[in-house]
Amino acid sequence: MELAKDETVTTVAQPQRRIAFRLRQKVEEETAKLEHNDVTESLLNIMIMIILLMIMVIMMKIMAIIMIIMTIILIMVMKTLFMSFL
Repeated sequence: MELAKDETVTTVAQPQRRIAFRLRQKVEEETAKLEHNDVTESLLNIMIMIILLMIMVIMMKIMAIIMIIMTIILIMVMKTLFMSFL
């Protein structure tokens, strides 16, 4: 199957349509039901998970830097001890 596409036409995004007032309650109930059944998640929950992941990455980088510093200090101490025996 092939779709004909006119390259001279620019694409335009349509604005989001409003939900009809008489359907809003049903839409909110369905959204709450989907969130409750873990089919979808609220944007706030997703943002919290992303922030926590970013904090974990930062903490892992800090821990790696601390381990490198501790290794350098350990090497310097061992070198000093080794030199004192000579």
